[in-house]
Formats: sequence, structure tokens, C-alpha cells
Amino acid sequence: IDRALKNRAELKEMRAKIKAAEWGLFLSRIDRYPKITAEYSYDVNLDDYLRERENFKDYRSWRAVAKLSFPLFDGGVSRRREQRYEIQLRDLKESYKSLQRQIMLEVRQNYLNIMRTRKQLEILDKQVRNAKANLDVTTGRYEQEVATELEVAEARSLYAQAMTNRVRAYYDYKIAQAALRKAMGELR
Repeated sequence: IDRALKNRAELKEMRAKIKAAEWGLFLSRIDRYPKITAEYSYDVNLDDYLRERENFKDYRSWRAVAKLSFPLFDGGVSRRREQRYEIQLRDLKESYKSLQRQIMLEVRQNYLNIMRTRKQLEILDKQVRNAKANLDVTTGRYEQEVATELEVAEARSLYAQAMTNRVRAYYDYKIAQAALRKAMGELR
């Protein structure tokens, strides 16, 4: 189950969505606080310098700006944005838990299906052995002229049916294995 919870693409996608919603909530909360910004620039006017060819210091300029801005009133937009992200995050977390439970159930069901088909395969192996033994006994009885051709034909039919059932059970078992691997996120 742990491997399934780690490997399933749906859970990875849901975790990424939750992370994005958490960042969205974080950024929406930051918007409500004062902001400090700083800018710095250094310019050289090369056109004038190359034309005049005088002192290079005269054609340089420096600029530094610091801003402090306070959000006084935005009509509740930032608060509603924050609430929207909180609701979205809560919904995503609930969906994530639901998806986890669904995957755990799927893995358990597929595991039990493998156990059932394995047991069925063991039973059908015994039936094939019994049908083969019955065919051998009936064939021996026919060779000693104690059994009829009809009894031999019935024994062959039972053996063929047992073999067919065993082959079907084998493929059901392989399908159950593949379903479990898919539920665990190993197959796409």
C-alpha cells in the first residue's frame, strides 16, 4: 500500500496541486502586508561621450530608489482572495485523503483477487490431476474391455474441460497480478 501511495501519478498530481494552493495562499497573505522595493541603476550615455570625447565622468549617471507602500484599502479583494485559496486548499486536502482511501481499497481488492485466483488455480491443478488419473484408469479399463468407448470419451471430455478451466484460471491470475501492479502505480 505504501508503494502505491508513493508511486501513483494521481497522488503526485494532487500533491503538486496542494503545494501550488499553499503557495497561492502564502502569496495572497503577503499582499496584505507593507511592501519595500528597491531599485538601483547605473547608466552611461555613450552617444554624447563619443561625440564630445571629454571627461567620461560627465556622461555617467547613478540612480537609487527605495519605496515603501502600505495597502490601506482594497475593498476586501485581498481578503476574499485569501479565503478562496483557503477553501481551495481545504477541498484539495479532502480530495487527496479520499483518493488515498480509494487507492488503498483498490490495492486491497486486487491483492485479495490475486489470493482468490491463486487458490482457484491450486484447486484446478488438483482437478486436472484427478481428471488425468480418471482418463488413465478409464483407458486402462477400456484396453481390458471392461469400459466402453463412451466412458473413455467422457473421461477425455472431463480432462479437456479441466485443462481449459485451468488455463482460464491461469490467465485470470495473470490479469489479477497486472491489476495489482497497476493499482500500485508500477504500470501506466
